[in-house]
Amino acid sequence: MTEQQERKRHIRAFMQAHYTDERLAQLLAHAQDGKLGFISCCCFVGIATADHALRGGDESIGEHYGDAMEFVGAQEAEDSYNHLYRIGGRGLNWAETAERNSLRRRVLIAMIRTEMKRRAALAAPMEDSKPSQRVAEPAL
Repeated sequence: MTEQQERKRHIRAFMQAHYTDERLAQLLAHAQDGKLGFISCCCFVGIATADHALRGGDESIGEHYGDAMEFVGAQEAEDSYNHLYRIGGRGLNWAETAERNSLRRRVLIAMIRTEMKRRAALAAPMEDSKPSQRVAEPAL
């Protein structure tokens, strides 16, 4: 397993354990709006417990962030989210924060959509689970 695959595994596990469908939709919208950043109480981990409107990275960190960091897998998910920008072993220097956040969002948005599809598939009734309709056979 590559380092990027391992990072994605931690992020998927955190989403599945700590994100409701509604929070997942909020996370997606926040990321698509370009507001999701690493240094924020409304980063990937913090949104799971946000008790206020989602904020960008330039605002103060809310108390709920500490609550989110108490969740199982939070530190691994945060570290993994932080390093999502390392695509193909390529790293950027610290001065390129905007580009790193953009790369993180691009990878995370695809992961969020995949998780939403997975949940929708689990919620949809499966055709194989329906009892088959029996037709009366003609009497001979």
